[in-house]
Amino acid sequence: MILNFKNIFYSLPFTMVALIFASCGDKAVLDNTLAPAGDGARIRFHNAVPGGPAVVLYNGDTKVSASLTTVTYGPDSVASGGLFPALDYAVVPAGTVKYSIRPPSSSTITLQSDLNLTNGSYYSLIAYDTVGAQKFLLVNDDRTAVKDTSKAYVKIVNVVNGAPAGYDFYFKRQGIAANLVATVKGFDASSYIEIAPYPLTNTSNDSLYVRPAGGTANVFSLSLGAGGAGSAAILQPNRIRNLIIRGVAASATTIKATGSGAVIYYIN
Repeated sequence: MILNFKNIFYSLPFTMVALIFASCGDKAVLDNTLAPAGDGARIRFHNAVPGGPAVVLYNGDTKVSASLTTVTYGPDSVASGGLFPALDYAVVPAGTVKYSIRPPSSSTITLQSDLNLTNGSYYSLIAYDTVGAQKFLLVNDDRTAVKDTSKAYVKIVNVVNGAPAGYDFYFKRQGIAANLVATVKGFDASSYIEIAPYPLTNTSNDSLYVRPAGGTANVFSLSLGAGGAGSAAILQPNRIRNLIIRGVAASATTIKATGSGAVIYYIN
């Protein structure tokens, strides 16, 4: 999985939570092998509205999530739980531009906002909240503070509906107590967290825990697995990843994902 660009899906019928692990490009990003944005900003769009419809992302009247050159409406869209582009980022004009999401094959605007994007910068644009009340969250994927090519870096983004106090995120490694790495309020993002990476031959079975802020009970736990199929894929050295937790806080101890199902997928 580390060498091939593909999605891996895991069903979680008991926790019913959805997470997206997205890498910040198709190459190692800390050694400058990811092509710079040059004239324009770079953007990656996530449709994180639980149970929401497929949408098309536009800047002005230009369809971003299908083609950067066409202004016609077409069937191309991003389903709930999906993202565009699957690899790397789309290059878009810098400056203040109106971004909107619309149903496929329609000019009806579901959500629209002015976004100010800096030339040469990288962003994750996330549609979140509930159907009919969608909002944009613009996350700056700033890589300037990430300098150690021997480490892994993870940014945690929380777009779970109904949990404004947010969640605590713990990494637990085999034989070591769970370590709090971030507390992320509702509809917000952490900075990049430096984590000692795993070798590609890792065989331990470690975990990610998600708990209500200040709480001790897990609302979600994920076994990171062993070797390339799990923790080594998430915490590969010389990589930057965004971890997005989404869904609906059904109770203090339950997060439910709707529409797109309860899955985790890694994009490399």
